[in-house]
Amino acid sequence: MAKKARQRISYVLELDHSSSGGHRLGVNGLAVDPDNAVLYSGGRDGIVCAWNLEAPGSASSESRTKFLSSTQAHTHWINDIVLASDKSALVSASSDLTVKVWRPLADEPAHTIGQHSDYVKCVATTNGVNWVASGGLDRKIKLWDLNGAGETLEIDTRGKKYQKKALYTPSALAGASSPMAGLNPVSAYGILGLGRA
Repeated sequence: MAKKARQRISYVLELDHSSSGGHRLGVNGLAVDPDNAVLYSGGRDGIVCAWNLEAPGSASSESRTKFLSSTQAHTHWINDIVLASDKSALVSASSDLTVKVWRPLADEPAHTIGQHSDYVKCVATTNGVNWVASGGLDRKIKLWDLNGAGETLEIDTRGKKYQKKALYTPSALAGASSPMAGLNPVSAYGILGLGRA
């Protein structure tokens, strides 16, 4: 008897047109642009939203938040988001196996910059660079060029040279100084040429 091929099915729940925008499911990731008073959120619905913040203690007596815009970036949960390229790009990691970039100020839709072979759990970057790192359940860390050059580095953490650790976002690790928090620090600094902290 022939084995039936597995098929992958995905669907997108359309936003209620009477709604002012936002998420239909829980929020998994947040990123703040303090210079422009914008909060970005990434949710389990695959949507990235931008919110205009009026900070407490400003001219008004109470804090107000206003929905600005959104994009249906992914077809599965967004697990993490990070602002990159001097806060002009928002990069998201998803369980749909992709890493995507959205440039809300350029009014462009989100597009894929890379892919893992399992869920992508975290993304990280640092100031003054045009790359973002992603880590996934495939136990790989990948660096992606934000100018369109694709994957620039892949670190397979399954090798004997690297300590086998789970990958977490740097914000989850209090006091983490490395943009590659899931790596063995000796290996990360040596491979990436970042020098010792």
